[in-house]
Amino acid sequence: MLDHFVYNFNGLSAVSRHVNCVQESIYVPDPVISMSIKPALKNSQDNFAKGIARFTREDPTFQVHFDPESRESIASGMGELQLDVYSQVCLSRSVLH
Repeated sequence: MLDHFVYNFNGLSAVSRHVNCVQESIYVPDPVISMSIKPALKNSQDNFAKGIARFTREDPTFQVHFDPESRESIASGMGELQLDVYSQVCLSRSVLH
């Protein structure tokens, strides 16, 4: 019988005091494609950061870093379609330019 649910970064896990269970970590391959992204408006920087943080939290294959040389945010992922989907979601929410 399950005692309670515990929230972890992958979602809810069922936990019991009577069963020892260890979850293995998943293998996340390195990104293969990158593109520059920036907020649509200067005043939408907070929404941009929140949206990107949500995407990276939900999808471990999607990564974003800031390139100090070009002064741009670089989004990386597993394919062009993945990056297109995320950029379209941001565009529909008027967060990305």
